[in-house]
Amino acid sequence: MGPDYTKLEISVNTKGTIISVYDTRALYTIGDTSINISKEQAIDIAIENLKNYSYDLFDGTVVTDFRVSRENVVAKLVTSPVSYELRPYWDVRMMLDEVYPGNVHGIAVGIWANTGEFSTYSNMAYGGTDIIEDNDSSGTGSPSSSGTTLVFVAVAIVAITVASLAIGLVAKKRHR
Repeated sequence: MGPDYTKLEISVNTKGTIISVYDTRALYTIGDTSINISKEQAIDIAIENLKNYSYDLFDGTVVTDFRVSRENVVAKLVTSPVSYELRPYWDVRMMLDEVYPGNVHGIAVGIWANTGEFSTYSNMAYGGTDIIEDNDSSGTGSPSSSGTTLVFVAVAIVAITVASLAIGLVAKKRHR
């Protein structure tokens, strides 16, 4: 099964009242949907490129040389907006062999499913952290950074519209 692209979700309670509406169909177009990189290839790319990854602590210490075993790596095919166009990428999560400075226990990597290029690295850490990092390692943009605010605004507008219509219908029924 492939990743989810645009969606329309309507949640109702047991009385049939609409609780929420989530609609991304008008926000994004669907871009290149080709998946040329397998899950195993994405994991290989993530592990291979881990040797080039590092992060800085506030005291200036650079943390490098991470160790991970393939058994502690999971990958999931998801989509990400890039300039309001959805594209598939592999979300690869690598659990490290130990907890590194800054409470980092894993590294998350985004790998574009069509090209195999990595888009981001980010640390998975427990609690607070004293890390300074630039997650956009390739300059191609973060899968999780584009369009988030617009989604919330669109959902709020839809919710207000639905609420206004519901209030109007109730008022019209009472007026009769």
